Amino acid sequence: MSPEQIDANPDDIDARSDVYSLGVVLYELLCGDVPYDLRGKPLHVATHIVRETEPTRISTVNRALRGDLETIVTTAMHRSRPRRYRSAGDLALDLRRFLRGDPIVARREQVGAVVQTKARREIALHPVVSWLAAVVIAVLAAWFVGVPLFYRWTPLNRIIEKAMMLTVTPAGLGGRVDSVRVISLTDETDETDAAVLARAEGLTGVGYDDVTSLR
Repeated sequence: MSPEQIDANPDDIDARSDVYSLGVVLYELLCGDVPYDLRGKPLHVATHIVRETEPTRISTVNRALRGDLETIVTTAMHRSRPRRYRSAGDLALDLRRFLRGDPIVARREQVGAVVQTKARREIALHPVVSWLAAVVIAVLAAWFVGVPLFYRWTPLNRIIEKAMMLTVTPAGLGGRVDSVRVISLTDETDETDAAVLARAEGLTGVGYDDVTSLR
């Protein structure tokens, strides 16, 4: 009898209650004993044990049963219905995966559920720290991911060119700010590359030893 069957609420009983019972049968087949020692205990004590405690893990009965098989049994008999297999078919599929030596679904879902539960607990215990951490992560993501993407997908040269035309009157151009051109240089750009870029932009008189002129 599953924990929710003991509570006798019909709204809480579904196929996962049968999965629990199948898990108990599987436990007995593997260990030769029942998961709870209820012998000689009054009914109210026995029901409390089933509802409030976890069964003895099969690896404590037989160390050879550690690993995926124990995970399958534990998932089938979990006290929380959402943590169990959704149906007997899902339980059977994971057993077949185990027999074939394939990765079982229960282990992936178990890890995800544990991480999610711990994260919720930490957020509830430390809400201010959690929000600050979220803000820091968002800022770092924006700086290291968003900014590079912005510069990659935006015609940056045109933005700089417009800014220069609005704010700078280059010396020697007589105020003809439309003559300003922006040439992108990288760490690998040498004088030859700069000369090619300058000619392509129709610029003359570039002095390679003059940083301002070269730019």
